[in-house]
Amino acid sequence: RVVMNFEYYLTYFFIYAFIGWILEVSFKAMRRGVFVNSGFLNGPYCPVYGFGAVAVLYFLSLVDSSNKLVLLIASMFIASLIELITGFVLEKLFHMKWWDYSDKVLNIGGYICLEFSLIWAALCFILYEAIHPVIAQFVSHFSTSFLLGCDLIFALVLFVDLLATVNMILGINKKFREIEKSSARIKQVSDKLGEKVAERSLDLKEKREEFENSELGQNLDRRGEKIRLDLRKVFDKKSERRIIRAYPNLRARIEERLKDL
Repeated sequence: RVVMNFEYYLTYFFIYAFIGWILEVSFKAMRRGVFVNSGFLNGPYCPVYGFGAVAVLYFLSLVDSSNKLVLLIASMFIASLIELITGFVLEKLFHMKWWDYSDKVLNIGGYICLEFSLIWAALCFILYEAIHPVIAQFVSHFSTSFLLGCDLIFALVLFVDLLATVNMILGINKKFREIEKSSARIKQVSDKLGEKVAERSLDLKEKREEFENSELGQNLDRRGEKIRLDLRKVFDKKSERRIIRAYPNLRARIEERLKDL
């Protein structure tokens, strides 16, 4: 059945990836009051919603649709499992958490929580019962060859976007490592200043100011300040700024690291 309807499943994937992107943008616009290009990729699509919708549609088609409670529970289980796997894999690949429900009640590793699982269950149930029949009816008006052609074009665009995004994320990870190294250098500057104070037995109130105003003290201070300014400009690419805005957890991690400098 999956092989016979491959073109339709692929088409549904792209449709729901786009709808998911709209939902993410709307949700964040209501919370923050500004437009944020949400999602892991740059384009107007969130693949996790596409995968989630296709998985829900397929597996719910195997469930007794006459029992609405069973459909609702199955929706929650499937959606939560997808979110759990996606969050875990992304963290292992890129060494950072893209969302974190650790502050929510009944969460598992911060990847999923009861609150959002119930929300996903309701959305998946509505999708299966009300939204998908309309979309399926619309898609059925097109030939399979036309759908396959469109799917291949969209797949190529998504693949190029994925490569660019992965390369950018790896760049962010590299910059994190640079921040850690620079933080160590700043600590060395601070330690050197402390050592000079200790060696000369300077009075903390008066003599330290004298040392800091000296040529050596000013040079050390300028070195530390230059490193700090350079690090605050390190995430300068538009794509990097976009994904940092899209994921508050990532932005908080960067701000926390910079505060330590």
